[in-house]
Amino acid sequence: SIGLDNSPLLYIDGVRVNNQTAAGPVGVAGRLGGQASNVSGRLNDINPDRTRVISCERIRDEFCKTLMTARAPLGLELFKDSGLLAQFAPELLEMVGVTQNEAHAYPVWEHTLIALGNLPPEASLTLRLGTLFHDVGKPRTKGVGEDGRVHFYGHADAGADMVRRWMNRLKFPNDEISAVATLVAQHMRIGEYHDNWTDAAVRRLMRDLGPHLDDLFAINRADVSALAPGPAPVSRGANLRARMT
Repeated sequence: SIGLDNSPLLYIDGVRVNNQTAAGPVGVAGRLGGQASNVSGRLNDINPDRTRVISCERIRDEFCKTLMTARAPLGLELFKDSGLLAQFAPELLEMVGVTQNEAHAYPVWEHTLIALGNLPPEASLTLRLGTLFHDVGKPRTKGVGEDGRVHFYGHADAGADMVRRWMNRLKFPNDEISAVATLVAQHMRIGEYHDNWTDAAVRRLMRDLGPHLDDLFAINRADVSALAPGPAPVSRGANLRARMT
């Protein structure tokens, strides 16, 4: 049997504990990476392969506890640097190093962590998972047009399929899977809004999102605030929201 002092679960729990006790604020990607490298020195003795004996449910629960902390972006960096993320969420690692087009100042992974850090403290697990996975489909859909511009056609649908498979693998509840997959699949809808949308089109969006509409707006705000340094371009979402009241 495995004693408490050397249980593989402590490897995962160690990331969460170090994440919670790390000193200093979490900021943009450069500052985040510096903190992660400092803290990850405490986790050098982790052997990620030992986590293979842990049940999916236990891994899921510990990972979700990390996402619900104020330092979730730092925790994700520690999961990545320790090799643990590769064991239970390799889909997320595909985002690392993937550059974007001129509208984005950051690669996909850094953009995602900044967006996650921009969520309000009271953000639910559903909202945090939706934000974490909103661009996970980009690496598999990245292309370059004849004009030389990078594009990610279909990345929302690809990401929804990926997060649905991942959440099924870790045995999340079906209603949670449906909610997160819906947010990922629909996360571009607000950015596609124009003032010439008909009232019927606005109502269709409201109907399609149902109880997840507020979360969609929250993901949009976090997403656009992580495009580049400086004020976020939030007017499109604000104008759409105004038409729904």
